[in-house]
Amino acid sequence: MSHYCFFDLLSAELLHILFNYFFGHEILISFYGLSDYISTILRSYSAYKLNFKSISRFNFDLICRNIQSEQVISLTLCDSNDTSGLTELFFSYFQIEQFIRLRSLTLIEIEFKSLKFIFCNLSKLNQLRSFSFDACTIRHTYGPMNLNFENKLQQINSTLIHTYAQILPQLKFLYLNGGWVLEWIPLPNLRYLKLTRCSIDKLETITHLAPQLKSLDHLELHLRGYTDLADGQRWQTLTNSLITFNFKFNIHICFDFIEQVLDSFRTLFWLEEKQWFIAYENDYLFSIPYFAPEQVNSSYQSVMYSTAPDNTIFYNNINEFTVIKGKIGKRYFTNINVLKLKYSIPLKYLLHMIDLNQVKHLSILSLEDLLKFIPISKNLPCLCELSVKNDITKHAIKRMLNYSLEQIQKLKIRISNKYNEYIIEELFHFFPYTKYLIYKSRISSIYIMIRLINGFEHLLNASFISCGPFSNQEETFRYNPDLIVSRIKRLTHGTSFCRIYHLSNNGSEFIINWWIEEQVSLM
Repeated sequence: MSHYCFFDLLSAELLHILFNYFFGHEILISFYGLSDYISTILRSYSAYKLNFKSISRFNFDLICRNIQSEQVISLTLCDSNDTSGLTELFFSYFQIEQFIRLRSLTLIEIEFKSLKFIFCNLSKLNQLRSFSFDACTIRHTYGPMNLNFENKLQQINSTLIHTYAQILPQLKFLYLNGGWVLEWIPLPNLRYLKLTRCSIDKLETITHLAPQLKSLDHLELHLRGYTDLADGQRWQTLTNSLITFNFKFNIHICFDFIEQVLDSFRTLFWLEEKQWFIAYENDYLFSIPYFAPEQVNSSYQSVMYSTAPDNTIFYNNINEFTVIKGKIGKRYFTNINVLKLKYSIPLKYLLHMIDLNQVKHLSILSLEDLLKFIPISKNLPCLCELSVKNDITKHAIKRMLNYSLEQIQKLKIRISNKYNEYIIEELFHFFPYTKYLIYKSRISSIYIMIRLINGFEHLLNASFISCGPFSNQEETFRYNPDLIVSRIKRLTHGTSFCRIYHLSNNGSEFIINWWIEEQVSLM
């Protein structure tokens, strides 16, 4: 039976223009199944932009089952904590060489074993014009680590050399960590370059040895080095032909020389011709407003050293506010999305410091600190994420027994080992609609993990930290986490994916990530 709707009155060309403003999953969620005509339009659309960063499992499957590879022009793949194992699932649906019309590829925290599926065939993407990849964010799943990180990174770079030689000359946008490939690979079409971990001397060498960079219009640098980076005259020579130049340099400048350094960025070239302004704060020299600080604490006054005409540019950029003990600044902030309380302060004082109506994420020391914001719907109407730094205790639970925080969707907590079973059961009542759980207490048994996943009925993602060995009976879970899926009741009629990663800063610890979604049907 045919279905009809208002959008049937619009031409295919007009609908395609409308689709250009949305990601692929947004298009399918909004238009899939509306009518036979719309279904035909969706199948004929050939400019889908797929961004899998923080995507739900349901939306991921919806895309993979309803969009063909040749319809995609932009692709972002991500194996971060809330989409762990995504690339493995993705390559069960597609092969990278099938994306014959792909123009942009972004890789975020990709699993090491998935990279071979990408780089071995990357040179076959003849339409590729934008590529973004940071080898230092590669993820390593749990298992014997015969190679240390440096060796694995070298292995990846060796694999990349041949691929880069083939794809880089066709690119217009490139993001890499390190500029070693720029010395010997021609880049005649490159217009936007983003680099990290590259010294100024290397950049100067590249400028002289690689005339193909004359087409470059936009340059972004994230570097750590010495005071030779803080030379406005030198950068003027290197960037004279650029349209935009944004940088963030981690360097220490002696107090007595800060203004002298800034003077080299106060020439007519910087202030009038280019109108590029910079600032120095906390051992960082950076472009503003592009790298203006987004986080401040309650003692914040303003950036002391800057070439900008006034400080308005800084205040408009701030979206995270931390309350600390000590002197409180007089500035009122209106765009705060993240509020962190590292010191208990009465609500009436907070109201004079920030606009609480904009706060989406609240970080507190103790669960009891929530009491000052009751009723939450009135004092924090946009709140959807809560982080509790200290262990939640039985005493704190008893003080909160009369409350249910239905608006909290993302929860980051630690739980006291004493009475933890009682505390966990009560948390299910306090936060009944939690979709994202980050459990910071170290777990020594998979039973705690199973109980939390079963108890939070709306859970889509969960992350757990483990530092010690499981019991012998549970040890096989580390190497095959899917073995316990059948023991999680709420997944019986749903789908899930579990990944265990080594923590890069501690070889004895690992993080367990769950990517979960109940099967639902589209109306």
